[in-house]
Amino acid sequence: MVLSLLFIVFSEFSVWWILPCLGVGLLFGWFFYRKELSQKSNLYYFLFALRTIFISLLCFLLLAPLIKTQRKRTEKPLIVIAQDNSASIKSAGLDLQTYHKQFKLLKERLSEVYEVEVLSFGKSVKLGDTLNYKEQQTNFSALFDFINKQYEGRNLGTVILASDGIINAGYNPITELTKFKSPIFTIALGDTIPKKDLFINSINYNKIAYLGNDYTVAVNLGAFDLKGSKAIVNIKAEGLQPFNKTIVIDEQDWRNALTFSLKATKLGVQKITIEALPVDKEATLQNNKQTIFIDVLDGKKKVLILAHAPHPDLAAIKQSLEANENYEVLVNVVNAQENSIDFDIYSLVILHNLPSAKAPIKAIFNKLKNKPKLFITGLNVDFDELNQTQDLLKTNKGGSAEDFFPKLNTGFFAFSLSATSAGLIAKFPPLNSQISSYTFVVQHQDFLVKPDDQPLLSFVKQNNLTTGFLFGEGLWKWRLENYKLAENHDAFQEILSKVVQYLSVQEDKRKFRAYPVKNRFTDDEAILLNAELYNDVFEPIKNAEIAVDVFSNTGKKYSYIFTAKGENYELNAGLLPAGSYSFTAKTSATGKQEVAKGQFLVEQLVAEYQQTKANHQLLYQMAEATGGDFLYPADLESLNARLQQKEQIKTITFEDKSYDDLINLKWFFAVLMIFITLEWFLRKRNGTI
Repeated sequence: MVLSLLFIVFSEFSVWWILPCLGVGLLFGWFFYRKELSQKSNLYYFLFALRTIFISLLCFLLLAPLIKTQRKRTEKPLIVIAQDNSASIKSAGLDLQTYHKQFKLLKERLSEVYEVEVLSFGKSVKLGDTLNYKEQQTNFSALFDFINKQYEGRNLGTVILASDGIINAGYNPITELTKFKSPIFTIALGDTIPKKDLFINSINYNKIAYLGNDYTVAVNLGAFDLKGSKAIVNIKAEGLQPFNKTIVIDEQDWRNALTFSLKATKLGVQKITIEALPVDKEATLQNNKQTIFIDVLDGKKKVLILAHAPHPDLAAIKQSLEANENYEVLVNVVNAQENSIDFDIYSLVILHNLPSAKAPIKAIFNKLKNKPKLFITGLNVDFDELNQTQDLLKTNKGGSAEDFFPKLNTGFFAFSLSATSAGLIAKFPPLNSQISSYTFVVQHQDFLVKPDDQPLLSFVKQNNLTTGFLFGEGLWKWRLENYKLAENHDAFQEILSKVVQYLSVQEDKRKFRAYPVKNRFTDDEAILLNAELYNDVFEPIKNAEIAVDVFSNTGKKYSYIFTAKGENYELNAGLLPAGSYSFTAKTSATGKQEVAKGQFLVEQLVAEYQQTKANHQLLYQMAEATGGDFLYPADLESLNARLQQKEQIKTITFEDKSYDDLINLKWFFAVLMIFITLEWFLRKRNGTI
């Protein structure tokens, strides 16, 4: 309900200025009708009044009066009913048909007194009361974040939360409820009595393994009310014989872990199925089995370090890179055995103090023409030969060694560092070199610079190949200083890893690319693919037709068409069952058929079945912390009366005030026009004009 009141106020003048305005109007009207008024005619008295009022109103407008609007409105309390739509509700033994009737009746009763909105939630929050109990996660934090944002500024009376209290995503809601100002009435669903159940609680594993290597899968088991029984866990992996392990359940509420060692026997995605064999009278078997996928890669990325002589830098680089399991580093001090190196297997070659007078290595340089390289020019580099063996940089040797402190170049955007690593760079010790001057022959990017902004670590991209130049040795001191300042080597490892990754990644020159937005999806989220298409000069081709076929590991085929979005293309393939998938995208928009291939995984989300015991204690704590009540479905009939007892749930009144210039009101302009038009009409009719 809204009630509006209007008042006239003045911003600068006193209300007594109305009298002079009226006086001006009277004077002007008398001067205009002074002869006619002597006839004592009612018509002329009326015309005199019209002219007087019109002129007075015009003078009144010169005072810049304001119209003050005062509105009073009332707002009924808003009741938000949030219903848990997760899969655990369906398996909780609740009579859903009866509960839905109670739920509908509750909504109708509350709507007679309050404003009511219904939400359903699980992994995310949705408006409306459409329930299917298929959500595979329960996230209370997402619910409360949604309510805080969606109903900010509203008269939120209370939240009625119907759930079993089982959460498996987001934060613990109790820690955030201090910010929640409305009472929460919780309706406890499900059963708190533990049922006989053996389940796989979680599986810990590395998502990547390397061909021929062993890897570990740790299976965390749990059981209720099965003391004295045996838990048998069976594991099946593609390319391996299935095997199992047995363990005795020795407690009523039991937790344990089994570790399996497996071997990566073939490239690609390896499917692994872990199953806890059923035990008699289990409440559910849906939590006894899980499937995981391991990406088996063809070995680690290999980095070769060629050095003039043994140096502490070599160990620092090797240790830091191999802290990342994706790298394998070989250090080789150049000698007569250099011809035994197979350069083809390396993704990057680091040249430390090479070429030098001791090791000219011209023959090796010829083998490295098509390899990404990082030159570390320290105290033993032969700069004349360096100028001859590469055409990117021209250098001159100085007379004595110099120290160069590092500084991060804020204009470098090819990759970024964490704030911690970026902040430590300025505290690192200086590097040493005998180089006195150097000039890049081609365009370059500076990642690190000296205090005078001259290059210290720079990159050159040419012919789809990246080459790096570090003007100084002494990286080992950076690693030690990192540990001294932070008690870890994280910053040094991040800097080195980012540099190596940037150097070793080849630029993608394909005209047609198709790829998933991520490599792993869960079975409750949509599969999203992107595509890019370019012509011969790498200009984007828009509005092309791109078809894609998606194949599951079971042989099923799904066909789609990409949708053009600006210069790129997108595809929402919807939900797909758990499994490994490959796809082939095709287009003929360039005049010939272009093909792009890829793969992705869809993993089964089983969080809702890992706990079958309802957590009513959490629901009680939520109600207690906010001043609400804890109820069961049988108490729904009394809920309306309970709400009316809460003082916080009440209709509130708002008073809004606004100001506007009187001259801006259209109706006031209409009044002036009526006065002047009526006066003109009457004068015209009576022949006075």
